[in-house]
Amino acid sequence: MKKRRGVSYEMNIKYRKRMWTVCVLYILGLNICQTAGQDNSTQMYYVKLVVEESAIPNITAALTPFVKNPSVNVYDLKITTRCEVDKDVTRRCSCEPPFRWSDRLCQKCCGKPSCTVTGKTAGICVSNESESIWGSITLIKREYYNCLKEKESEEFMRCNTFLLEAMKAVYSTMVGFDTLRIRKYRVGSVIADFEMIFAYSIKQQNLIEKSDFMSSSLSASINLETSGVVRLIMPSQNPVCNYDKPNLTCTVREDLRSTPVWQLKRAGTVLEIFNGTQADVTDITMGTKVSLKRISALWAGLFPFLTDDAYMADVVASCNNSYDKPIVMCTFRNKCKEERTALTAVHLIYANDHFCPADGHWKDTKAGFEAVLKCQTGERKRKCSADGTWEKESSTCVKQQVHDVLQEAEIIDIGLGSLDDNSAKVFSLLQNVTSDSATINTSPDINTTVSVFSILTQKIQSIDDKLTVDNFLESSSNILDSSLKESWTKQPDVGNLSLAERYLDSLEQLIHKTNLCHARKQENLDAAISNCRQSSECSATVLNNSVVLVGQDPGDVKTAGFRELGQYLPQENETFINSVIVSVTTENQLASVEVRIKFALIKHRPRNVEIKCVAWDNNTRSWSSKGCEWDPSDKGLASCICRHLSSFAVLMSKAPMDIPGLRELTLVGLSVSVSSLILTLAIELAVWSSVVRTDQSFIRHTAHVNICLCLLVADSCFLAALNPIYQNEEMWCRIFVLLKHFSYLAVFFWMFSLSSMLLLNNVFVFHALSRKTYLRLSMVLGYACPSLIVVITFLYYNNGAEGDYYSSDTCWLRYAGLLKGSIHTFVVPVGAIALFNTFSMVVVIIKLLDNSATTNRYNEKEKKAAVSVVRSVILLTPIFGVTWIFGFAVMLVDLTSGPIAFVVHYAFDLLNTFQGFYILLTTCLADKQIREVLLNQIRRNEAASVTDSTTK
Repeated sequence: MKKRRGVSYEMNIKYRKRMWTVCVLYILGLNICQTAGQDNSTQMYYVKLVVEESAIPNITAALTPFVKNPSVNVYDLKITTRCEVDKDVTRRCSCEPPFRWSDRLCQKCCGKPSCTVTGKTAGICVSNESESIWGSITLIKREYYNCLKEKESEEFMRCNTFLLEAMKAVYSTMVGFDTLRIRKYRVGSVIADFEMIFAYSIKQQNLIEKSDFMSSSLSASINLETSGVVRLIMPSQNPVCNYDKPNLTCTVREDLRSTPVWQLKRAGTVLEIFNGTQADVTDITMGTKVSLKRISALWAGLFPFLTDDAYMADVVASCNNSYDKPIVMCTFRNKCKEERTALTAVHLIYANDHFCPADGHWKDTKAGFEAVLKCQTGERKRKCSADGTWEKESSTCVKQQVHDVLQEAEIIDIGLGSLDDNSAKVFSLLQNVTSDSATINTSPDINTTVSVFSILTQKIQSIDDKLTVDNFLESSSNILDSSLKESWTKQPDVGNLSLAERYLDSLEQLIHKTNLCHARKQENLDAAISNCRQSSECSATVLNNSVVLVGQDPGDVKTAGFRELGQYLPQENETFINSVIVSVTTENQLASVEVRIKFALIKHRPRNVEIKCVAWDNNTRSWSSKGCEWDPSDKGLASCICRHLSSFAVLMSKAPMDIPGLRELTLVGLSVSVSSLILTLAIELAVWSSVVRTDQSFIRHTAHVNICLCLLVADSCFLAALNPIYQNEEMWCRIFVLLKHFSYLAVFFWMFSLSSMLLLNNVFVFHALSRKTYLRLSMVLGYACPSLIVVITFLYYNNGAEGDYYSSDTCWLRYAGLLKGSIHTFVVPVGAIALFNTFSMVVVIIKLLDNSATTNRYNEKEKKAAVSVVRSVILLTPIFGVTWIFGFAVMLVDLTSGPIAFVVHYAFDLLNTFQGFYILLTTCLADKQIREVLLNQIRRNEAASVTDSTTK
């Protein structure tokens, strides 16, 4: 077996009177570790020799006699390094071709023709063909478990020595073998990390064969990473300057039959380099090239020649009297002689100037100027007003962890790492940041988070990884948390778009690019996908809102629901969003489409409030009802039909619909009614003694007086509630509702008293009631029963709370649906009394028409009085009954249903507000007996006036 030895050396030139040279000699010598049947083993030895400079050309011949072993050869000596030793014993060295600076010195010396070297000189220059190999070997056998013990232990030393020599025995047979060392052991069975260095290039196939043999002999698996198999051509300039565009070329000496990959190692992470906005990766013959189009600190790491901008500053301050304020100019200059200039003005506070005194961190500031404090990411501003007082502070400071996510989003496409991996990292960071609302609880934080979505919208093409999809949807939902409302609403608009518009636009585009097949529902955002390739109609449900799309081959239909977002989008002051926002997109462009959405309303829609189905118009930046219509047939839901794709919602008015002229008509009618009721009471008092002669007339006029009194109170309360002074006062509104509730019930119960007494007197003819008894029973029916109903209703509905017992919009009882709401405590008694009055009229009329019965029971006066009572019941029942029939219709007919609703409201208003006037006409002026009494009194007054004048 022939042994080989090779020598290379490093030469130092020392300038003295006597010329001496210090050489470092590398001897490729015999390694005693050999295995039977393997090739010759090699090993590198380091020997330091001092020789004269004149002996350098004959160094090979001079060294040959020192090698006594005939099986060892010294051959192919080359100068690797030439060094000059100064008087201060510092060495300035340079590498001789074909050698280069070693990896240990590259960051300091690469790109320089010579470099100052301290410490050992061995190995500072290495062959361009040298190769380093890092690897790990996983050992399964139990005999290697001792390698995990303490390094000082005997078991570890034996195990380590055995494994090291076994590996050297195989790899040292490769030409150029220099060193092999085991760096550490770790758990995972037993894993040994090792490093090998070869002085010359090696064949990859040879390395693979040796590794396979090693794996087989040790029953282990081996993982290798090589350096030196390829040649890296770098820029000669060091450092690389700010405006440079360096090219890095990597070539191989043999076809590796694999796709080359550029990587950057930085801060313990490995990033793959792709084509991007700052890097171009191109394949060349037997190699690859990367061109960096923009230099920044992001590319520092694997390429040590890339450095941060380091600037020196020269400050020039000028206090020129020709200027109102001094100007400070700063010129920044880096090592590459590149310059940047910045100007700033110094605002001086003179003796007579107004200024804001220092307040905490804020220093003295001249009036009319703005103080600025820098924070880590952003700035704080505070204006000093013209009179020298501080205004409110504004801040654009963003929390560091939120700003870090924005920075990561901005560089996902520069080529440093794959786009998919980088976007996954950003969404993961964003999910972690937004999971705690306290981290994004300021307007700048929300704005920065939305900016992340906007940036990702422009950069990424698709989101397919399930974990990435979940992180994206969860972070999108987190920033819609209701606790962040103030942060959304305080944020000023950026450019032409509001914060909510930017969020909606970004989310629509990102969701369109996202694979939603296994998306999880989030608290404030729900997204779903429907495959409609085989049908023209598909459906989905998001946040309890059902969506049906009808179109010809829409492809994948993606639907998303956003909670809370509606209140942040621009809208008119008279309306508000009363549903979640539902966005619908399709994979294919459609010539025509119909989207049917059943919205679950957030707040119940009163029947007197207008509702619209709307879609967001990006051109006008507002909600538009164009192409959308509302189907009012669904109870409790808002069914919308739209004939285009967009983001949809339900818009509801804050105030009831305005019926033209209704308020004016109400004011006139109530005024006339109040005046008429006062006049009616005055007439009753004036004619009381003349017309109340019988029991029947007593019953009638007593009821009339109490009905007028109650209706007067109710109409006065209605009139007062229309006054703007009381409309917004909750206490007054509640009082008016109580009085109206009681008074209107009392009106109907007095009518019930009147008709029931009339029925009693006509049916039970031998059981006539006295006036005193009638009065007691009437007071119980007329006032006690309404009071009991009102009190029970008040207590039942949360002690008369607004929204339960009454509505502040109308200052009247609340209607919440069929047999729902406090209004039914009025409607049910009124309906029952109206039916009873109708029954009573029919019975009494039949009795009066029976001549034999009436002749035996009544005298002529009693009969006339009974007829008057019947006439009153007949007239009053329609007045009140028909009025409240229209009142029931007002509750049931929706104002949005068209002209019929307006007709019903006008009819009810005319009948209800003029009730006092109708009572005056029917019960007083239309009564012949009352007219005669009034005329007689007028004549007597006129006669008395004439007599008095004659006497005078």
